[in-house]
Amino acid sequence: MNPAVCVADIRRIIGAVKTEARDFGTNFFLPDAVIEPSIRAGHFFVLEAAGAALALLREARFDRVYYSAAGASCLAGCLSRLSMPDSGALVTDIVGRPEDSARWVQQFEAAGFSPYTRFLRMQRIFSGTLPQAGLDPEVEVAQASDAQPVLDAIAENFDPYAEHFPAIEEIRQALSLGTILLARDAGRVAAMLYYDRSGLTSMLRYWLVLPAYRRHGLGDKLMRRYFQDCAGCRRFILWVQETNQRAVPIYRWYGYQPDSTVDTILIKRR
Repeated sequence: MNPAVCVADIRRIIGAVKTEARDFGTNFFLPDAVIEPSIRAGHFFVLEAAGAALALLREARFDRVYYSAAGASCLAGCLSRLSMPDSGALVTDIVGRPEDSARWVQQFEAAGFSPYTRFLRMQRIFSGTLPQAGLDPEVEVAQASDAQPVLDAIAENFDPYAEHFPAIEEIRQALSLGTILLARDAGRVAAMLYYDRSGLTSMLRYWLVLPAYRRHGLGDKLMRRYFQDCAGCRRFILWVQETNQRAVPIYRWYGYQPDSTVDTILIKRR
């Protein structure tokens, strides 16, 4: 694989694949703000083949695989040229309705990848008006100095294979936008809610109460503040691990409902 030179080059490669597509498929939805620092750090690589392209993003424990292919057979040809990196592990995820994504999952399985876990997408469609309420003093917008504590909390409490951990630059950008909420105890992070917002849609990325602070209502306070801060949004989405049967009823209580989209995580190890 070749090191990526610039974002424009990556977009050009994907565009060329899509132009000749008969049955286009991709999981490459990374924003430029994620790609650019990875290229600068020398952590982004590209492999081109007939009708397909793969991108590898080097993470701490593994390399994450992104694909764009004009058809399933084109993806198969590209995957056959993919070498195992020094990390000894490759991770990919395939998003879509199960009946649509099955053929792409099969190509990765044929290339030696195994199912690891699956996420369900849930959404909350809101068309009313939120009741006016004062801001809870226990919840605050995170500050620039919170970047490393936020990253540490994510890394210590979530599965790196299943989740897309943000780089520190991505967290700093979220902090500048005011989209990370915290509750503290003696200055330390006790609970966190990290979200993205684009137009009328918001995505909940991480909602976490550290073990020592659970059963004190901090999670609920964060969620209510989140809805207040995103009062102009009409669609709220999140991903929840299919096996997390404790979380799904909680999200339902807040008005989220599963839709038909799933994210299948697959891993290939040496």
